Amino acid sequence: DTYLGYHEGGYTPFAFDVSSDLNYGAANVLVVRVDNPSWGSRNDIVPYTRVDWFNYTGIIHDVYLEVSDPVSIMRTDIVPQNIDGTIQTTVTLYNNSDSNKEVEALIEIYHAGIDSNNISKERASELIGSSATVTGTLQNTISVSKDSARVWRTTLDVSDPLLWTPKYPNLYIMKVILKADGNIIDEYYTQFGIRTVKTQEEKVLLNNQPVFFTGVARHEDHPVYGRSIPVDIIYEDMLKVKDVNANMLRTAHYPNHLYTYLLADRLGITIVEEIPVWWFDESLPWVLQNSVRHIHEQMFREMVFKDYNRPSILLWSTCNECREVDNRKAYIQKVWQDLNFKFSDGRLITQSAAADRPGPEDPSQAACDVAGWTMYFGIFHGGTYYDGTRRFVGYANIEYPFKPILDTEFGYWSGEQISINGQNTQVTVFDSTFKAFTFKASVIKPDGSYNYGGYLIGVTWWCIFDWYTHGHPNGFQSMGLYTMDRSTPKLVRDALKNGYEPYYNLGGVAIITDVEDEESLQPDHFALEQNYPNPFNPNTVISWKVAVGGYVQLKVFDVLGREVANLINKEQLAGEYRINFNAAEYELSSGIYIYKLVTNEFTDVKKMIYIK
Repeated sequence: DTYLGYHEGGYTPFAFDVSSDLNYGAANVLVVRVDNPSWGSRNDIVPYTRVDWFNYTGIIHDVYLEVSDPVSIMRTDIVPQNIDGTIQTTVTLYNNSDSNKEVEALIEIYHAGIDSNNISKERASELIGSSATVTGTLQNTISVSKDSARVWRTTLDVSDPLLWTPKYPNLYIMKVILKADGNIIDEYYTQFGIRTVKTQEEKVLLNNQPVFFTGVARHEDHPVYGRSIPVDIIYEDMLKVKDVNANMLRTAHYPNHLYTYLLADRLGITIVEEIPVWWFDESLPWVLQNSVRHIHEQMFREMVFKDYNRPSILLWSTCNECREVDNRKAYIQKVWQDLNFKFSDGRLITQSAAADRPGPEDPSQAACDVAGWTMYFGIFHGGTYYDGTRRFVGYANIEYPFKPILDTEFGYWSGEQISINGQNTQVTVFDSTFKAFTFKASVIKPDGSYNYGGYLIGVTWWCIFDWYTHGHPNGFQSMGLYTMDRSTPKLVRDALKNGYEPYYNLGGVAIITDVEDEESLQPDHFALEQNYPNPFNPNTVISWKVAVGGYVQLKVFDVLGREVANLINKEQLAGEYRINFNAAEYELSSGIYIYKLVTNEFTDVKKMIYIK
């Protein structure tokens, strides 16, 4: 008997090389032992506590044997560099023989020819359409030493690129051919899209355009198949995501089947993918991972590398509703550094913190590209559905005025009996909470226009389908838009679908195409807005509009007319602006203060109250 090895973590793929261990020409037996320690029984595993989904045990996803030449293509990683069609391509080869080899690698790129007959196919090779026009180094002769890997990195330019967006999910297929002595010894296919995602202060830009996505979450669960859902049902699930006018999907608290993300690429569904670092509330479990075991970091890397070429994935989520802050922040910082300096893929880092653990001031959000919170106001987090939510996102923006914000969850239960009262409460929660999101925070306004001052880049109803959970051993979680069998929509399904529709029809993107469009969105008048919140302690946001570019001065005075803060003193272009004012930084006493805006053509003053 031969021991091949082990892998810890039940949500990401892994592989073992069995080349030297097989009985060629005879029967082989592969024995797998699955060890699933009970959640709550120890604190050095991921996840370690009793979580809000079902703890399935066994071989959940596919097992297969891959046959290749001793010299083969291990993977091909593609990172779009801009929206002009420049892509960085990294081809990794492995020589599993006992002699050095010289091989020739060639790259071909095709438009994906997707139609109703092949959209659900698992293999990228079945999507090949017409050839794309590509320039750059597409061919290379490579020497690969025995029993070692070799990397070839090349920068290519795709002419007249068709960009990937939720509304127009254009894809390409890359084919890498490997030859030895003129003979083809391996071929590798991968689908990819050309798109960029980045932050610009409080906005997330997809292809340089600001976004606001309407989303749902989906647990990988089914009343018949559990987490081992057949691909045809995964496809039907993803079509239902589209049908409710959602263009963003959070794939629960763990990586889903690989096929889920292939479909997201093809259907135009943006993705937030997460690893199961769930409710790490105490310091010790964090220390065991951050300093000793590093399993959470392993899971994160495996998640990234399994879905590296998926254009639909915009955000990697690091953890969910973890109470302890200092070690959480250190972990997110480490993951951010690993991603950006060791295997950068051009995506953004976020988390899913609970809005009340500790609140909008959560220091760990500083480590994220996008600040993310679950928001259950009027349910778990105090306040009411509308006011609690509206105030929280406002305060979060005050704490992080130049960081995009993502709602990672909101929702409510219908109850397992799916009663009318329960369904009506779901509708009320959706209507009130979504109204709060789109009151001032969303990057796209309810009328479809661009919100200069918006900072909320997406919202997520939890979930699209009911699911089994560890916390309800004799029942299930009933927060879905549909029952678990996918056959019965609840009343909230149509409420959400109608509420999401205007944003979905825009593709989640506020299009600003040229200077003329930008000018049409500029303010047509000067204005100094009332600070928010007011009264405040110690932070508040002051906003103003500049109709014509020129010199702008913004100062704060006490009631005796003495200047206490010089906030702005420079040229500004026409546009909407805001600044976070922290009274504590100026060592101010409680009281009334005056802030004054002066431009070449406009002067105004407002009063604000600072209460320590």
